[in-house]
Formats: sequence, C-alpha cells, structure tokens
Amino acid sequence: MANDLMAKSEANSLLNEISNYEFILSLVIWYDILEKVNIVSKNLQSQNMEIRTSIKMVYGLLEHLKQYKTTGFNSAKNKANKLASEIDIPIIFKCCRIRKKKKMFSYEHDDEPISNEEDRFRIDYFQVIVNRAIESINKRFGPVRIIFE
Repeated sequence: MANDLMAKSEANSLLNEISNYEFILSLVIWYDILEKVNIVSKNLQSQNMEIRTSIKMVYGLLEHLKQYKTTGFNSAKNKANKLASEIDIPIIFKCCRIRKKKKMFSYEHDDEPISNEEDRFRIDYFQVIVNRAIESINKRFGPVRIIFE
C-alpha cells in the first residue's frame, strides 16, 4: 500500500514537471538540434562516405547551429506554442525567485537580474545548449574548413 502511494506521488510529480510549457519548448529545441546532428552522424558512419563530403556536412552542421542560435528560439517557440495549444497547456514561463548574491566588498556592483522569464529561459537554457553544441563540434573536429578541389 505504501509503495502504491509513493509511486502515485512520484507519477504526479513527473506529470507536473512534463506538463508545462518550458518542458515542451526544451523538447522542441533538443529535437531541432539532434535531428540535424543525427543526419550528419549517420552519413559520417556510412561506408562509402568521402572525406570532402563529410567535412562539408560537418561545416554545414556548424553553420546551421550558428544560424539556429540567432533564429532558432523564435521558431522553436512557435512550434512549442502550437504543441502546447493542442494539448491544453498554458503558454507561460515559470516564475522563479530572483536570488540576491551577498556582496563581499563595498565596491561590488549589483548585477541586474533578468526579470523577464522568457529572456531568462533563452539566456540560461537555449543559448547555453546551442553554445555547447557548437563548442563540442569545434572540439571534436577542430576548426572545420571546407576543402576545395
């Protein structure tokens, strides 16, 4: 009986976490990024892939991620809005308490906290993910350059 109540409580907690707008938006962002990465990855693993073609594909992925960094948030938000409206989830960002950092010295300046929750999500989540994806590609493949004949 106790296990059933615990399982029910955990299930309700998970339901609350995955039935909010930020979760749907994060799924759309990850899908957009991983869809392109998967295409390049599968082509790189094919037996008859040429080096020039693979370098061009990695370079294209890198360029796509750089473009996605500037325009991807709005397109992901539009897709997430559509999905959220289909499953009756309110299109709102969770409000978080703004942390105040203790100043150790009198000359420290107060940082302005991000008051708009959408901007907070874009800066703290979206930009971080896309920047890490770009860094990972650069680290893995080095500076990617297209080899011309």
